Amino acid sequence: MALTAAQIQAAINDLAVEVALLHQIVQGNNATDVATESGVVPSLSKFYVQVLAAIAAQSFPGVLFSTPIATGSTYNVLTGDSGKTVVVTPSAYAAVNLGDPSTYPSPFVIEIVNAAVAGGHRVDVVPTGGARKRLYPGQGTIVKKLGGIWVYIVDTPRPREFMTFYVDAVLGNDNMTINDGLAPGTGAFSTIFGAYEEVRNNTAGSVGITLALGQTHGPLPSELIGDTYGQAYRQCTITGDMTYANQPVIQCNGNGQGCVHIRDNALVTLNGLRFSAGGHTGCIGVLIDGASSSDLASTTYDAFPGGVHLAINETCLVNLNIGGASSNTERITGGAVAHWRCDGLSKLQISGNVDLTNSVPDFSAGAFAISVGHGLTELSYGAPTTFVNAAGGVGGILGPKAILAEHAIFEQRGTALPGSAAIIDSTSNLY
Repeated sequence: MALTAAQIQAAINDLAVEVALLHQIVQGNNATDVATESGVVPSLSKFYVQVLAAIAAQSFPGVLFSTPIATGSTYNVLTGDSGKTVVVTPSAYAAVNLGDPSTYPSPFVIEIVNAAVAGGHRVDVVPTGGARKRLYPGQGTIVKKLGGIWVYIVDTPRPREFMTFYVDAVLGNDNMTINDGLAPGTGAFSTIFGAYEEVRNNTAGSVGITLALGQTHGPLPSELIGDTYGQAYRQCTITGDMTYANQPVIQCNGNGQGCVHIRDNALVTLNGLRFSAGGHTGCIGVLIDGASSSDLASTTYDAFPGGVHLAINETCLVNLNIGGASSNTERITGGAVAHWRCDGLSKLQISGNVDLTNSVPDFSAGAFAISVGHGLTELSYGAPTTFVNAAGGVGGILGPKAILAEHAIFEQRGTALPGSAAIIDSTSNLY
Protein backbone atom coordinates (compact mmCIF):
# COMPACT_ATOMS: atom_id res chain seq x y z
CA MET A 1 0.00 0.00 0.00
CA ALA A 2 1.40 3.42 -0.94
CA LEU A 3 2.17 5.87 1.86
CA THR A 4 0.21 9.07 2.05
CA ALA A 5 1.94 12.44 1.94
CA ALA A 6 1.20 12.92 5.64
CA GLN A 7 2.79 9.56 6.53
CA ILE A 8 5.88 10.39 4.48
CA GLN A 9 6.13 13.76 6.17
CA ALA A 10 5.81 12.19 9.63
CA ALA A 11 8.50 9.61 8.81
CA ILE A 12 10.92 12.27 7.60
CA ASN A 13 10.23 14.40 10.66
CA ASP A 14 11.05 11.44 12.89
CA LEU A 15 14.21 10.72 10.89
CA ALA A 16 15.38 14.29 11.35
CA VAL A 17 14.82 14.02 15.08
CA GLU A 18 16.89 10.83 15.21
CA VAL A 19 19.71 12.52 13.30
CA ALA A 20 19.65 15.42 15.76
CA LEU A 21 19.71 12.99 18.68
CA LEU A 22 22.68 11.16 17.17
CA HIS A 23 24.46 14.47 16.79
CA GLN A 24 23.86 15.33 20.44
CA ILE A 25 25.24 11.99 21.62
CA VAL A 26 28.50 12.14 19.67
CA GLN A 27 29.10 15.86 19.16
CA GLY A 28 31.73 16.10 21.87
CA ASN A 29 34.04 13.67 20.04
CA ASN A 30 34.65 15.91 17.07
CA ALA A 31 33.96 19.60 17.60
CA THR A 32 36.12 20.82 14.70
CA ASP A 33 37.23 19.67 11.26
CA VAL A 34 39.90 16.97 11.37
CA ALA A 35 42.66 16.67 8.74
CA THR A 36 43.48 13.08 7.74
CA GLU A 37 45.59 11.43 5.03
CA SER A 38 42.42 10.97 3.00
CA GLY A 39 41.37 14.61 3.32
CA VAL A 40 39.42 16.75 5.73
CA VAL A 41 36.70 15.09 7.76
CA PRO A 42 34.02 17.68 8.60
CA SER A 43 33.08 18.27 12.20
CA LEU A 44 29.97 16.56 13.45
CA SER A 45 28.26 19.95 13.61
CA LYS A 46 28.78 20.34 9.87
CA PHE A 47 27.78 16.73 9.28
CA TYR A 48 24.58 17.36 11.23
CA VAL A 49 23.74 20.38 9.09
CA GLN A 50 24.59 18.55 5.87
CA VAL A 51 22.35 15.58 6.69
CA LEU A 52 19.45 17.80 7.64
CA ALA A 53 19.93 19.85 4.48
CA ALA A 54 19.79 16.65 2.45
CA ILE A 55 16.55 15.66 4.15
CA ALA A 56 15.09 19.11 3.62
CA ALA A 57 15.99 19.00 -0.08
CA GLN A 58 13.55 16.14 -0.68
CA SER A 59 10.34 17.08 -2.49
CA PHE A 60 8.04 16.48 0.45
CA PRO A 61 6.02 19.35 1.92
CA GLY A 62 6.64 20.52 5.48
CA VAL A 63 9.95 18.73 6.00
CA LEU A 64 11.60 19.58 9.31
CA PHE A 65 13.99 22.56 9.09
CA SER A 66 13.06 23.18 5.43
CA THR A 67 11.26 26.48 6.06
CA PRO A 68 12.98 28.87 8.48
CA ILE A 69 10.93 31.48 10.30
CA ALA A 70 13.25 34.38 11.08
CA THR A 71 12.42 36.78 13.90
CA GLY A 72 14.23 39.24 16.11
CA SER A 73 11.77 39.19 18.98
CA THR A 74 9.08 37.10 20.68
CA TYR A 75 7.20 34.71 18.37
CA ASN A 76 3.93 32.81 18.82
CA VAL A 77 4.02 29.44 17.04
CA LEU A 78 1.19 29.00 14.53
CA THR A 79 -0.75 25.81 13.77
CA GLY A 80 0.81 25.71 10.31
CA ASP A 81 4.41 25.86 11.54
CA SER A 82 4.96 22.10 11.89
CA GLY A 83 8.18 20.95 10.28
CA LYS A 84 9.71 24.42 10.37
CA THR A 85 12.53 26.11 12.26
CA VAL A 86 12.00 29.27 14.27
CA VAL A 87 15.30 31.15 14.08
CA VAL A 88 15.44 33.91 16.69
CA THR A 89 18.16 36.56 16.61
CA PRO A 90 17.08 38.60 19.63
CA SER A 91 18.08 42.19 20.29
CA ALA A 92 16.75 41.73 23.83
CA TYR A 93 15.26 38.91 25.87
CA ALA A 94 12.68 37.04 23.73
CA ALA A 95 10.30 34.06 23.98
CA VAL A 96 8.83 31.50 21.61
CA ASN A 97 5.33 30.60 22.80
CA LEU A 98 3.45 27.40 21.97
CA GLY A 99 -0.28 27.43 22.72
CA ASP A 100 -2.60 24.70 23.96
CA PRO A 101 -1.46 21.44 22.32
CA SER A 102 -5.06 20.52 21.52
CA THR A 103 -5.27 23.44 19.08
CA TYR A 104 -2.36 22.15 16.97
CA PRO A 105 -2.57 19.34 14.37
CA SER A 106 -0.94 15.93 14.77
CA PRO A 107 1.83 15.24 14.03
CA PHE A 108 3.44 18.54 15.03
CA VAL A 109 7.21 19.01 15.36
CA ILE A 110 9.12 22.28 15.39
CA GLU A 111 12.72 23.32 15.92
CA ILE A 112 13.61 26.52 17.82
CA VAL A 113 17.10 28.05 17.57
CA ASN A 114 18.70 31.01 19.30
CA ALA A 115 20.87 32.39 16.49
CA ALA A 116 22.44 35.17 18.56
CA VAL A 117 26.21 35.33 18.59
CA ALA A 118 28.28 35.21 21.77
CA GLY A 119 27.26 38.10 24.01
CA GLY A 120 23.69 38.05 22.65
CA HIS A 121 20.47 37.51 24.56
CA ARG A 122 18.52 34.50 25.82
CA VAL A 123 15.44 32.99 24.18
CA ASP A 124 12.89 31.10 26.28
CA VAL A 125 10.69 28.35 24.88
CA VAL A 126 7.31 28.66 26.63
CA PRO A 127 4.97 25.72 25.87
CA THR A 128 1.47 25.87 27.34
CA GLY A 129 1.23 23.15 29.98
CA GLY A 130 4.95 22.32 29.65
CA ALA A 131 8.26 23.37 31.19
CA ARG A 132 9.94 26.60 30.17
CA LYS A 133 13.36 26.04 28.54
CA ARG A 134 16.19 28.55 28.34
CA LEU A 135 18.13 28.82 25.08
CA TYR A 136 21.37 30.77 25.27
CA PRO A 137 23.15 32.05 22.14
CA GLY A 138 23.90 29.12 19.84
CA GLN A 139 21.48 26.71 21.51
CA GLY A 140 18.41 25.05 20.05
CA THR A 141 15.74 22.47 20.81
CA ILE A 142 13.10 20.37 19.04
CA VAL A 143 9.57 20.35 20.46
CA LYS A 144 6.97 17.74 19.54
CA LYS A 145 3.30 17.26 20.31
CA LEU A 146 3.11 13.84 21.90
CA GLY A 147 0.04 12.38 23.59
CA GLY A 148 -1.63 15.75 23.84
CA ILE A 149 1.31 17.49 25.57
CA TRP A 150 4.44 19.34 24.51
CA VAL A 151 7.69 17.42 24.95
CA TYR A 152 11.31 18.29 24.22
CA ILE A 153 12.71 15.64 21.87
CA VAL A 154 16.35 16.74 21.71
CA ASP A 155 18.51 19.74 22.55
CA THR A 156 21.50 21.01 20.65
CA PRO A 157 24.69 21.27 22.72
CA ARG A 158 25.10 24.21 25.03
CA PRO A 159 27.67 26.84 24.05
CA ARG A 160 31.30 26.71 25.11
CA GLU A 161 32.12 30.40 24.76
CA PHE A 162 32.50 32.68 27.76
CA MET A 163 29.20 34.17 28.93
CA THR A 164 28.85 37.21 31.20
CA PHE A 165 25.88 37.97 33.44
CA TYR A 166 25.48 41.45 34.95
CA VAL A 167 24.24 42.60 38.35
CA ASP A 168 23.01 46.15 39.02
CA ALA A 169 21.15 46.73 42.29
CA VAL A 170 19.69 50.04 41.02
CA LEU A 171 18.75 49.40 37.39
CA GLY A 172 18.54 45.60 37.24
CA ASN A 173 15.57 43.22 37.38
CA ASP A 174 15.49 39.65 38.73
CA ASN A 175 12.30 38.71 36.86
CA MET A 176 13.71 36.00 34.61
CA THR A 177 10.52 35.76 32.56
CA ILE A 178 11.31 39.17 31.06
CA ASN A 179 15.05 39.56 31.60
CA ASP A 180 18.17 37.47 31.00
CA GLY A 181 20.90 39.46 32.76
CA LEU A 182 23.13 39.42 29.69
CA ALA A 183 23.49 43.20 29.41
CA PRO A 184 24.53 45.91 31.87
CA GLY A 185 22.17 48.55 33.28
CA THR A 186 18.49 47.76 32.76
CA GLY A 187 19.43 44.44 31.18
CA ALA A 188 21.16 43.26 34.36
CA PHE A 189 19.85 41.31 37.33
CA SER A 190 19.23 43.29 40.49
CA THR A 191 20.86 40.79 42.87
CA ILE A 192 23.63 38.24 42.85
CA PHE A 193 20.96 35.62 43.57
CA GLY A 194 19.36 36.48 40.24
CA ALA A 195 22.66 35.83 38.52
CA TYR A 196 23.03 32.63 40.54
CA GLU A 197 19.79 31.24 39.13
CA GLU A 198 21.00 31.82 35.58
CA VAL A 199 24.48 30.44 36.25
CA ARG A 200 22.91 27.33 37.80
CA ASN A 201 20.91 26.75 34.62
CA ASN A 202 23.76 27.45 32.22
CA THR A 203 26.53 24.99 31.37
CA ALA A 204 28.82 27.12 29.25
CA GLY A 205 32.50 26.34 29.44
CA SER A 206 33.04 29.41 31.62
CA VAL A 207 30.80 32.06 33.10
CA GLY A 208 31.37 35.62 34.28
CA ILE A 209 29.42 37.80 36.69
CA THR A 210 30.12 41.54 36.48
CA LEU A 211 28.94 43.70 39.40
CA ALA A 212 28.00 47.35 38.90
CA LEU A 213 30.55 49.69 40.45
CA GLY A 214 30.12 51.24 43.88
CA GLN A 215 27.21 49.08 45.04
CA THR A 216 26.96 46.89 48.16
CA HIS A 217 25.82 43.27 47.96
CA GLY A 218 25.15 40.56 50.50
CA PRO A 219 27.25 37.37 50.69
CA LEU A 220 27.63 35.33 47.53
CA PRO A 221 25.58 32.11 47.76
CA SER A 222 27.94 29.17 48.18
CA GLU A 223 25.80 27.18 45.75
CA LEU A 224 26.84 29.62 43.04
CA ILE A 225 30.48 28.63 43.16
CA GLY A 226 30.50 25.18 44.70
CA ASP A 227 29.80 21.53 44.04
CA THR A 228 27.69 21.22 40.85
CA TYR A 229 28.90 24.58 39.62
CA GLY A 230 32.56 23.67 39.99
CA GLN A 231 32.05 20.29 38.35
CA ALA A 232 29.86 21.30 35.43
CA TYR A 233 30.67 24.87 34.55
CA ARG A 234 34.46 24.69 34.75
CA GLN A 235 35.13 28.30 35.67
CA CYS A 236 33.46 31.38 37.12
CA THR A 237 34.94 34.89 37.11
CA ILE A 238 33.38 37.57 39.33
CA THR A 239 34.56 41.08 38.47
CA GLY A 240 34.19 44.57 39.92
CA ASP A 241 36.69 47.43 39.66
CA MET A 242 40.35 46.54 39.15
CA THR A 243 41.44 50.17 39.77
CA TYR A 244 40.09 50.26 43.37
CA ALA A 245 38.39 53.59 42.64
CA ASN A 246 34.79 52.38 42.98
CA GLN A 247 34.83 48.71 43.92
CA PRO A 248 31.58 46.84 44.57
CA VAL A 249 31.37 45.65 48.18
CA ILE A 250 30.52 42.10 49.28
CA GLN A 251 29.29 42.42 52.85
CA CYS A 252 28.44 39.95 55.61
CA ASN A 253 24.91 40.11 57.03
CA GLY A 254 25.60 38.63 60.48
CA ASN A 255 28.21 37.42 62.94
CA GLY A 256 30.27 34.41 61.88
CA GLN A 257 29.38 34.72 58.18
CA GLY A 258 31.59 34.75 55.10
CA CYS A 259 31.46 37.16 52.17
CA VAL A 260 32.43 34.47 49.66
CA HIS A 261 32.60 30.70 50.14
CA ILE A 262 34.28 28.83 47.28
CA ARG A 263 33.88 25.09 47.82
CA ASP A 264 33.66 21.56 46.44
CA ASN A 265 36.06 21.47 43.48
CA ALA A 266 35.08 24.92 42.23
CA LEU A 267 37.33 27.01 39.96
CA VAL A 268 36.71 30.70 40.63
CA THR A 269 38.44 34.01 39.91
CA LEU A 270 37.69 37.12 42.01
CA ASN A 271 38.77 40.44 40.52
CA GLY A 272 38.34 43.98 41.82
CA LEU A 273 36.07 43.27 44.81
CA ARG A 274 35.96 44.76 48.31
CA PHE A 275 35.07 42.59 51.30
CA SER A 276 33.49 43.95 54.46
CA ALA A 277 32.30 42.40 57.73
CA GLY A 278 29.56 45.03 57.84
CA GLY A 279 30.24 45.75 61.51
CA HIS A 280 29.86 42.07 62.49
CA THR A 281 32.40 39.84 64.28
CA GLY A 282 33.98 36.46 63.62
CA CYS A 283 33.48 36.73 59.85
CA ILE A 284 35.64 35.56 56.94
CA GLY A 285 36.19 37.65 53.83
CA VAL A 286 36.92 34.77 51.44
CA LEU A 287 36.78 31.11 52.48
CA ILE A 288 38.10 28.53 50.00
CA ASP A 289 37.88 24.82 50.77
CA GLY A 290 36.99 21.39 49.44
CA ALA A 291 39.77 20.94 46.84
CA SER A 292 38.88 24.19 45.05
CA SER A 293 41.16 26.48 43.06
CA SER A 294 41.00 30.24 42.91
CA ASP A 295 42.80 33.32 41.59
CA LEU A 296 42.36 36.67 43.35
CA ALA A 297 43.53 40.08 42.15
CA SER A 298 42.90 43.71 43.13
CA THR A 299 40.92 42.76 46.22
CA THR A 300 40.33 44.97 49.26
CA TYR A 301 39.79 43.76 52.83
CA ASP A 302 38.27 46.01 55.48
CA ALA A 303 38.42 45.24 59.20
CA PHE A 304 37.21 41.75 60.20
CA PRO A 305 37.28 41.81 64.02
CA GLY A 306 37.63 38.30 65.41
CA GLY A 307 37.74 36.92 61.87
CA VAL A 308 40.04 36.27 58.90
CA HIS A 309 40.47 38.06 55.59
CA LEU A 310 41.36 35.01 53.47
CA ALA A 311 41.20 31.41 54.71
CA ILE A 312 41.95 28.27 52.68
CA ASN A 313 41.94 24.63 53.73
CA GLU A 314 41.18 21.08 52.54
CA THR A 315 43.73 20.67 49.70
CA CYS A 316 43.07 23.92 47.84
CA LEU A 317 45.32 25.93 45.50
CA VAL A 318 45.03 29.72 45.61
CA ASN A 319 47.00 32.31 43.62
CA LEU A 320 47.20 35.93 44.74
CA ASN A 321 48.25 38.61 42.26
CA ILE A 322 50.17 36.14 40.09
CA GLY A 323 51.98 38.20 37.47
CA GLY A 324 53.13 40.93 39.83
CA ALA A 325 51.60 43.89 37.97
CA SER A 326 51.25 46.94 40.21
CA SER A 327 47.52 47.10 39.47
CA ASN A 328 47.01 43.52 40.66
CA THR A 329 47.50 44.14 44.36
CA GLU A 330 45.77 43.33 47.60
CA ARG A 331 44.68 46.27 49.67
CA ILE A 332 44.22 46.04 53.45
CA THR A 333 42.31 48.78 55.25
CA GLY A 334 41.65 47.04 58.57
CA GLY A 335 42.87 44.23 60.77
CA ALA A 336 41.69 40.71 61.68
CA VAL A 337 42.89 37.65 63.56
CA ALA A 338 44.82 36.85 60.37
CA HIS A 339 45.12 38.26 56.88
CA TRP A 340 46.12 34.91 55.33
CA ARG A 341 45.36 31.56 56.93
CA CYS A 342 46.48 28.42 55.08
CA ASP A 343 45.96 24.89 56.42
CA GLY A 344 44.72 21.40 55.59
CA LEU A 345 47.35 20.51 52.95
CA SER A 346 46.51 23.64 50.96
CA LYS A 347 48.87 25.87 48.99
CA LEU A 348 48.85 29.68 48.86
CA GLN A 349 51.03 31.38 46.21
CA ILE A 350 51.56 35.14 46.43
CA SER A 351 53.21 37.74 44.21
CA GLY A 352 52.76 41.42 43.44
CA ASN A 353 52.04 44.26 45.82
CA VAL A 354 50.20 44.18 49.12
CA ASP A 355 49.03 47.71 49.91
CA LEU A 356 48.66 48.48 53.62
CA THR A 357 47.23 51.97 52.81
CA ASN A 358 49.04 53.57 55.76
CA SER A 359 46.37 52.20 58.06
CA VAL A 360 48.59 50.10 60.36
CA PRO A 361 46.01 47.27 60.56
CA ASP A 362 45.91 45.37 63.85
CA PHE A 363 46.60 41.61 63.74
CA SER A 364 47.72 41.35 67.37
CA ALA A 365 44.91 38.87 68.15
CA GLY A 366 46.71 36.36 65.91
CA ALA A 367 49.27 37.16 63.21
CA PHE A 368 49.47 38.66 59.74
CA ALA A 369 49.92 35.17 58.27
CA ILE A 370 48.97 31.81 59.83
CA SER A 371 50.08 28.52 58.29
CA VAL A 372 49.13 25.28 60.02
CA GLY A 373 48.19 21.67 59.29
CA HIS A 374 50.73 21.03 56.49
CA GLY A 375 49.72 24.28 54.81
CA LEU A 376 52.24 25.73 52.33
CA THR A 377 52.47 29.52 51.90
CA GLU A 378 54.88 30.89 49.27
CA LEU A 379 55.78 34.56 48.97
CA SER A 380 57.29 36.01 45.77
CA TYR A 381 55.92 33.18 43.66
CA GLY A 382 57.00 33.98 40.11
CA ALA A 383 57.42 37.67 40.93
CA PRO A 384 58.44 39.58 44.08
CA THR A 385 55.92 40.17 46.83
CA THR A 386 56.24 43.70 48.19
CA PHE A 387 54.46 45.45 51.03
CA VAL A 388 53.86 49.08 50.09
CA ASN A 389 52.78 52.16 52.06
CA ALA A 390 53.92 50.35 55.20
CA ALA A 391 54.01 53.41 57.42
CA GLY A 392 53.74 53.40 61.21
CA GLY A 393 54.43 50.47 63.53
CA VAL A 394 57.22 48.06 62.74
CA GLY A 395 56.75 46.81 59.19
CA GLY A 396 53.36 48.46 58.86
CA ILE A 397 51.12 46.26 61.03
CA LEU A 398 50.56 45.51 64.67
CA GLY A 399 51.03 41.91 65.75
CA PRO A 400 53.29 38.96 64.88
CA LYS A 401 54.54 38.46 61.36
CA ALA A 402 53.30 34.84 61.26
CA ILE A 403 52.27 31.81 63.29
CA LEU A 404 53.47 28.39 62.09
CA ALA A 405 52.27 25.10 63.57
CA GLU A 406 51.50 21.46 62.72
CA HIS A 407 54.18 20.81 60.08
CA ALA A 408 53.53 24.01 58.13
CA ILE A 409 55.83 25.39 55.44
CA PHE A 410 56.33 29.13 54.88
CA GLU A 411 58.64 30.23 52.06
CA GLN A 412 59.67 33.89 52.29
CA ARG A 413 62.14 33.92 49.35
CA GLY A 414 63.83 37.02 50.73
CA THR A 415 60.57 38.88 51.33
CA ALA A 416 60.27 40.49 54.75
CA LEU A 417 56.82 40.07 56.27
CA PRO A 418 55.35 43.11 58.00
CA GLY A 419 54.71 42.87 61.71
CA SER A 420 55.61 44.37 65.07
CA ALA A 421 56.62 40.96 66.49
CA ALA A 422 58.68 38.01 65.25
CA ILE A 423 57.37 34.80 63.68
CA ILE A 424 55.89 32.43 66.26
CA ASP A 425 57.13 28.95 65.36
CA SER A 426 56.31 25.66 67.05
CA THR A 427 58.25 22.49 66.21
CA SER A 428 58.48 20.68 62.84
CA ASN A 429 57.83 23.73 60.67
CA LEU A 430 59.91 25.16 57.82
CA TYR A 431 60.39 28.78 56.75
